[in-house]
Amino acid sequence: MYTKGKSTVLPSVVLYTNKNTRLANIHIGITAGKKLGGAVLRNRARRIIREAFRELLCEYESLSSQPYYIVFVARSKCFRKTTKMQYVKKDIKKGLKTLGLIEDASEEQERDL
Repeated sequence: MYTKGKSTVLPSVVLYTNKNTRLANIHIGITAGKKLGGAVLRNRARRIIREAFRELLCEYESLSSQPYYIVFVARSKCFRKTTKMQYVKKDIKKGLKTLGLIEDASEEQERDL
């Protein structure tokens, strides 16, 4: 996954993606390193990432039917107590756009013209 897939680095997370040839739906994994915080902070970072991705799935319904594996690696910014879910969501959305998994409505309209 880490060597053959695509990746993008963002301030709060690192995204790794790879095409899923066997299944038709998206599958995710979330990791948080032990060096960056204790169990409470690691679990908080995972919850924030999971909820941010869940909201993106609601916004972009076509994302859930794409055959991809996605691994989120929490970075140190995600472990801060001041980090809000909206910041992480913005980073994940930017990363998914960079990797070509989602498009904005404005990009879809330009493509249709």
